[in-house]
Amino acid sequence: MPATKKWFIEATGHTNEVIATELGAENAHKDVLCQDGKVRDLWACDYSLIPKLLKNEASGQLEFKVFFREGMYGPIKPWPFLRRKRMGLAEAVEKKVVKKGRGMRAANAV
Repeated sequence: MPATKKWFIEATGHTNEVIATELGAENAHKDVLCQDGKVRDLWACDYSLIPKLLKNEASGQLEFKVFFREGMYGPIKPWPFLRRKRMGLAEAVEKKVVKKGRGMRAANAV
């Protein structure tokens, strides 16, 4: 059985107030030591809240970082897939994701 993830949000400024009204004080965790050695104030939440916050962040209203923990006692670390940017064609060719030539196709296509 795979380990379950527990989600946390580090909010700044106005975002802290928004999350406080959404989650309640029982989900606030002060001075939490993360894997990178930094101490942060985090909010525990369900993953379902994160996409909602991302929609508002795109409009410039909120600022936050997402962290997660695998299992009950695993280290708290940043979620690396939160803001992945799309790869352009030149970068895809450079990283050999696609082959250059006529009728571009994936590098590992048969």
